[in-house]
Amino acid sequence: MKISEAQHVLAQAKLLDARAQALESNMVSRLAEPGMVPGADKASFGDLMRDSVNQVNQTMAGAQAKTAAFLNDEPGASLVETMVAVNKAQVAFKSVVEVRNQLVQAYKDIANMPI
Repeated sequence: MKISEAQHVLAQAKLLDARAQALESNMVSRLAEPGMVPGADKASFGDLMRDSVNQVNQTMAGAQAKTAAFLNDEPGASLVETMVAVNKAQVAFKSVVEVRNQLVQAYKDIANMPI
């Protein structure tokens, strides 16, 4: 691979990573707005968390499948698509970990409140 091709692929990967982060930010802000999620008034917090974790799991499984396809030189497997899928999975996983950390911190704060 020539240097210019590598730079082009790297630039595309950075652009797609920025798009994935913007998409995640947009999704999080839309969830914070009342009435933006259909049926949100019926869903419990536990249901929302379970659905979010399942979506992250599906995203990670898709990234893993694309990575395996690329490593096995399967037709149609693209380096750029693989990198984008892996970056999306990383961003999604980091989001879930951050939510977990915030929940743990909130629990600790409540547990340490004087009665």
